Amino acid sequence: MRPFLFVFILLLIGFEVLILFPKQTDKPTELHQESHDNKKTQFEVNQVQQKAQGIHLVESQRGARDWELFSETAQSYQNKSVWDMEQVRLLFYNQEKQTIQLKGKKGTLDTQTKNMRIEGDVEIETSNGYIFAAPYVEYNSESRLIFCSGDVQVKGPLIQNKRSLFLKGTGMRIPVSSEKMYLDSSVAAENTFTDQKILKLKSKRAELSSVSQVAEFIENVSIQYPPMTMTSDKATFAYSEKSKLFEYLDLNGKVELKDETRRALSENLRVDFNTKKFTFSGQPRLYQGEDELVGEQIIFLDNGKKVKVEKVKLKSQEGM
Repeated sequence: MRPFLFVFILLLIGFEVLILFPKQTDKPTELHQESHDNKKTQFEVNQVQQKAQGIHLVESQRGARDWELFSETAQSYQNKSVWDMEQVRLLFYNQEKQTIQLKGKKGTLDTQTKNMRIEGDVEIETSNGYIFAAPYVEYNSESRLIFCSGDVQVKGPLIQNKRSLFLKGTGMRIPVSSEKMYLDSSVAAENTFTDQKILKLKSKRAELSSVSQVAEFIENVSIQYPPMTMTSDKATFAYSEKSKLFEYLDLNGKVELKDETRRALSENLRVDFNTKKFTFSGQPRLYQGEDELVGEQIIFLDNGKKVKVEKVKLKSQEGM
């Protein structure tokens, strides 16, 4: 019995050595590489310090709320100050009033600087109804600036449940503490009126109000309002606070208006879209064929079908 037991123990030891712990003689380089990759994967996993769902953060500066952040998920990392977030919503405040809401598919937050980047179907809505769409935006906490250097599209405020004003441009800046929003270059705008007439505008840059419904277009302004074309240094659009309808357009600086038969020059032009009246002031002149009219004001009535000249000045008198 004992010899048999001794042989059985020897066989068992051999099985463990040969089968359970084989020598690593086959493809030692590949096994070493596999072991290295496993360590790398484990290292990356260990870098994830914390994952959380339903994130809500509030940031305050100088005793006043700066922003509020909501995120479906957030992930932090060891030895890093950056959080990765999914489905982000931000509320920005100015003097304790919420003025801007920002949404995006994902984002990053630097927990030390509080700077952020949001990307993926980014949408910004202001308290006065403008909606910005951008591929991404960044937020600088120190200057409280939302910005993007890419192409941006903008929808104007709702007017009688419709949006009639649409803009696009390259480069956007929204200072949260200010009441201005900026499109930096290559601005194009289009507005459709209640009578379905369309106005198209181009300018170098634009400034939009974040509290009222005023938009300013600056440098190399050109406007198509058939059958008229207009150019100026600056154009200002404003809505009526009462009716909420697009009320007037002010052109300033080297104003020129042309249609099929006339050309008008002045320093200022106000277009009242309710009364269909065009008022030229600041050394206005009207050229029609070989005729030239000069006065203190030149007024187009009924969308230019009638002309009125106030305090007509004769060319001979003007040259004296």
